[in-house]
Amino acid sequence: MSISELSAKIKRLGLKARPAVPPEMIQEWEGRLGLKLPEDYAAFVTQIGDGWEKQVVRRSLWPEMRPLLPCGDLSLLRRPFPYKDAWIWENRETNPLPGESGEAWDRRVEDLLRPIRYGNIPLLRGACGEKFHLILNGECSGEIWIFTDVGIAPCSPRTMFAEWLSGWIESRM
Repeated sequence: MSISELSAKIKRLGLKARPAVPPEMIQEWEGRLGLKLPEDYAAFVTQIGDGWEKQVVRRSLWPEMRPLLPCGDLSLLRRPFPYKDAWIWENRETNPLPGESGEAWDRRVEDLLRPIRYGNIPLLRGACGEKFHLILNGECSGEIWIFTDVGIAPCSPRTMFAEWLSGWIESRM
């Protein structure tokens, strides 16, 4: 899916995007971060818009698509996203260990889950509370992953930003 096709689809639907980001801002941000944004995402934010606010279009509620900037702690984005496959942690690694204090359990789970914040940004929340994240850094750079309260997984089949956004829009039309 090309950016011009994606733009036409968004306009045809009547979805109002935030203003586009100047390419110089993306270059400056990439320089500070020390990595390149996925090409299709950079084209989206510079040519179409930097996400959108929550809105009702054709009697359907469209959740907010978060803007790129500000996107939180840049030091976390510099670190490569360490996962290649789905990981379901609920009722496995996050169960309290025998004799583990509540405080020790909290620290262990925080340490265990910290890497899920590396090298990715949240884009939007789905209808069932899942969040769709764009992987910016690491082996899966450019892919969209689904984050829930019990685990993370790449979209199936593995999908890059523009293809995912086009499919997501189609599923809501």
